Amino acid sequence: MTDRSSRANQGTYDTFPTSWGVLFLVVAALCYYAFYWRCGLLLSGEEGIAAVVAQRLNAGECPIVDTFLGYNVGWFYPIAWLFKLAGPNYLILRTYFFLLGILSGLTTYLTIRLVTRKGLIAAGTGLLVILMPGVIGRNYMGLLGILGMLTILGVFLIPLNKRLPRPLQLLWMIAAGVSISLAWLIRIDLGFFQSILFLLTALLYLLKPESGFLRRLGSAAIAILILIGTFLAIQGPVYRDAIQRGFGPQFAQQYWVWPSMIRSSACQLVRQLTKPRNAPPITPEHSAISNESPSAQTSPSPAPVSHEENDSSSSVSYNDVSLKRPPLSNILHAPKFKDRVFALLIYLPVPVALLFIGWGLFFILSSWISRSVGCWQSGGILLVSTGSALVLFPQYFFWRPDMVHLAEFMVPFMVTLVIGLWLATSAWRNSTSGKRVLLVLIMLPAALDLGIYAIKGWQTDSAGSIAASRKRHLEFAALNGVRVKLNPQEFTRNTLLRDAILSHSKPGDYVVCYPYFPMVNFMTDRPSYEYNLYADNALPSRQFFDQAKLNIERFHPAVIVIGTGKVNDTESSRFQNWASETYAYIKEHCTLVASDEEVEIYTLNNQRSLQPLRKPPVP
Repeated sequence: MTDRSSRANQGTYDTFPTSWGVLFLVVAALCYYAFYWRCGLLLSGEEGIAAVVAQRLNAGECPIVDTFLGYNVGWFYPIAWLFKLAGPNYLILRTYFFLLGILSGLTTYLTIRLVTRKGLIAAGTGLLVILMPGVIGRNYMGLLGILGMLTILGVFLIPLNKRLPRPLQLLWMIAAGVSISLAWLIRIDLGFFQSILFLLTALLYLLKPESGFLRRLGSAAIAILILIGTFLAIQGPVYRDAIQRGFGPQFAQQYWVWPSMIRSSACQLVRQLTKPRNAPPITPEHSAISNESPSAQTSPSPAPVSHEENDSSSSVSYNDVSLKRPPLSNILHAPKFKDRVFALLIYLPVPVALLFIGWGLFFILSSWISRSVGCWQSGGILLVSTGSALVLFPQYFFWRPDMVHLAEFMVPFMVTLVIGLWLATSAWRNSTSGKRVLLVLIMLPAALDLGIYAIKGWQTDSAGSIAASRKRHLEFAALNGVRVKLNPQEFTRNTLLRDAILSHSKPGDYVVCYPYFPMVNFMTDRPSYEYNLYADNALPSRQFFDQAKLNIERFHPAVIVIGTGKVNDTESSRFQNWASETYAYIKEHCTLVASDEEVEIYTLNNQRSLQPLRKPPVP
């Protein structure tokens, strides 16, 4: 299970040409995505946020100062550039995100081929990622996880028995530096975790059980210097641009606020897990997401979270304002089979990751005893691939345990599962009966996780799969290039929203959507004055009311759209419950002009006699 099993990594590549695999995946992805690339229009999704923020940036607004980002500027700049070239267009936006799905599949193919040297396994895994690339609009995440995995493996762990030519070794180091630096520019938390993984892998590289420590020390030092250099080369021009545009301090402050917030959340998690059972709940240390727009606000916010006031005995969470995980008992006792499957998918990655980490550490310890370089490499591959996936673990397990965020984590974790299963099956033939029992204990939960997610994810549009095309056959058109296919319920609601807003407003009028419908602003081409387009029951009700009332009286929106559904799948997250004062104020001062089961559309009373205050032009 150690030395012999690790020799599989030292084999030769199979006869499956790399170019054939790339061509197969590109053609398969284009054919597959063509079936559903125009299906669906999520009013409350990340696509709407990305589109509206890109429009604001092109209009001259400053990131962070004038408009809330939540993520770093690299999440929005490419879309802003596309809109600047071709104009705001939803289909261009969709094409961009589907291209990211293709890149995720190709990166997966290269990673698996690099590790296993088996083209068919690599092509199959790449196809699996293309089939479920993560929800469209957020599939940066999986791509960044796989890119980090590929480049860190390429720098420190592969190849095994021969030295790379210096130019090729430097290319791997530059690729890793660029990948991690881009992660910092897109999602600071991902860049932070990947940088830690890079440094830990460099330390593991120094402990490789063979001669040449000084050579490895020099290579590791060069790799770290290149990482620092590429970080400065990528962040530097963006920072200079931020200074010129007036948000330099806010941009720079993110880079220490995010790590501080991560450390604070980790400490809070430890306290929550170690507190006495009957102790009062721990108050979160980070503040709720603000809807105000002071120029001094610089701190990023974590993913939006819900605030439950009722007993948490039926659910699990690391604090009282995070979305609740289903209880572990749901795996066996949930009333619906789909809820049992979902609970299993939420929790199963935990024991699988622990098994892989334990197995990897066993390989490393064994390699130091036996002086087996192959055993060391197998352990390193397991640890790096698992660590690269775990970069995305906190956001789904601790903060947002839903299918959208689970799917993001599973994109790189599917790659990890395939690598682990390949190592286990490679070790099977030369293992004793006792070792095979241990291998079965590793293989069964890993195969179960991969198999169940492949079935469930492919049937769920939250994983970015073709399930998005289910029952969506009605053509819907709106402004800014919105040309999509919807199901009958979506078609009715979107038509209602489009027609009501366009008939009660004119270009340039403000339209405000509570709590969270950014796509409504984009598809009607009506701006919002809100600094942060997202609001939910994590916000203090009175604070939200004071700010909303002030903004309504100041800007006089032509239309106010209210979603009355469960934002966080709880009764307390309905807008009329957590924002009851704001809801009552709107009903008193506005006229209801259209509605359906979960949407109400209002116009401001006597708005013709009011002169809306415009945001001051950006200099």
